[in-house]
Amino acid sequence: MKIEFLNPFNNTCFSHPNKYWLNHVSEIILILESLNNLGFRFNEKYSNSFALFHDLGKLCSRWQDYLLGKDKKVKHSGLSAFLTFKFLKEGKPEWLKELLERFAVPSNFSEKEKRILTYLILLHHSDIKTLSREVDPTYRDFFDDDILNYLKFSYEEDFNKFTKEMDTVSSPLELQKSEAKNFLDSFAAFKIGDTISSSFKRNLRNEEIPKLLYRFGIDNIDVELTPTLVKSLLISIGSEVDEKRLKEQTRFLEQKVNILVAPTGFGKTTFSIFKGINRNKRLIITLPTITAINQFLNRTKTVIKELGYFSEFI
Repeated sequence: MKIEFLNPFNNTCFSHPNKYWLNHVSEIILILESLNNLGFRFNEKYSNSFALFHDLGKLCSRWQDYLLGKDKKVKHSGLSAFLTFKFLKEGKPEWLKELLERFAVPSNFSEKEKRILTYLILLHHSDIKTLSREVDPTYRDFFDDDILNYLKFSYEEDFNKFTKEMDTVSSPLELQKSEAKNFLDSFAAFKIGDTISSSFKRNLRNEEIPKLLYRFGIDNIDVELTPTLVKSLLISIGSEVDEKRLKEQTRFLEQKVNILVAPTGFGKTTFSIFKGINRNKRLIITLPTITAINQFLNRTKTVIKELGYFSEFI
């Protein structure tokens, strides 16, 4: 039996039914960017690496045959981890170099980082409790027997190095607390992206992704409205910018308790909205009429849209 690993640029490669492999990776990266915009903090170097490497095993000709109904389903997480290990340790094919550059994934990992990244990709279909177990020494949890035998025979030296490295990792939690948090926060963010992307058996449009996050309940807008950003927002939504008045308006955003009394045209409505989204505050808005409510709602949608969020769902 021979296993061929395909170049995703030269071949039609799928990650899931009706979803191209390259699209799946791109969707996860875009979801990670949106999560970061929403205030979720993680190490993009690690999360983007998980996104790019976690399904390398699906570039195997056997997986592609499975999706086309020509073969049985094969386990891919072991193949993904093995290829990650091999590519991080040795030279990378040209197509992977192009993807590393496209998705801003660095290749200058320390030996410890390479080991933990590979380990987490090996277990990327596991839950957090499983991450602290020892890997089955037969590796049959991660490889089909025929593929396992093929790798042992055709890539004997590389595969022995791979299993030896994985056997030394009992868990990413063996790291120092700050290191473990860095890896696991990034792994969790990647898992959110992977789950959302793979739940759609079609290729997503880029503009869909922020809206999808809202549908999935991820709606934590966390924006710090600096004077520069406030000025930019005012211009974007067609409001007049008065430099003298701008100082008073931004001071209103910084105060903890406010009673705002100002003449018509000051920007009370707009800055009430700004107050709510600045550093993720919660506000209760009361208005006297349905007309006033609709006006406030439309204004809110305009501001939120300019920030790049999902105004259609407000």
